[in-house]
Amino acid sequence: DLHRSAIDVYAEKILGPTDASMPEEVDATGAEYYSSEDRIEWGHVVEPVALARYGAKRGVAVEHFDRSLVSTRYPWLGCTPAGWQQRGASRAPVQVKTTGKPDLFDEGIPLRVQVQLQAELLVTAAEMNTLVYVVLNEWDLGLGWIDVSRHAEFQALVLEETEAFMRRVQRREPPDPDGSRSAADALARLYSADETKAIIL
Repeated sequence: DLHRSAIDVYAEKILGPTDASMPEEVDATGAEYYSSEDRIEWGHVVEPVALARYGAKRGVAVEHFDRSLVSTRYPWLGCTPAGWQQRGASRAPVQVKTTGKPDLFDEGIPLRVQVQLQAELLVTAAEMNTLVYVVLNEWDLGLGWIDVSRHAEFQALVLEETEAFMRRVQRREPPDPDGSRSAADALARLYSADETKAIIL
């Protein structure tokens, strides 16, 4: 996740989620989120509309999906598809992103979104995922989509990195802080119980 440091995610795994885990920043897709509550609310508003519009324009059956999934084969890996589409005899996940930048996906999908899409394919065991992107700003309003197939080498890296991270969590071995506000907040949470402990940055 581009707007969260590794140690912030680590703190969430150890201590549980907090609003501080979703800082008020601009998302990698260009969508501006003002709080965790706003982010969730706008997701609920935009996703069903985007999915319905995508299904109508592409001529496929799509259903909204508002639950999380956890892999049985890779139990440290989970995902939250925005919806499911019927493609022939198979079902495939759909992910929705909003952006204020109409040309954001012209040169490909940002890395963090690629990771999310490939992780969803690992969890769901589907062969294809579709990224539906909605352009929302004062000049543009539009919708597009990109199909993404399974990529074995990319998925191997996703599994390697995520499993290594979860082993850190199990060993209570925090990642190095990166100097971001997200990391500072995580350090404060992790070490608030011992105010006399020095933290070496």
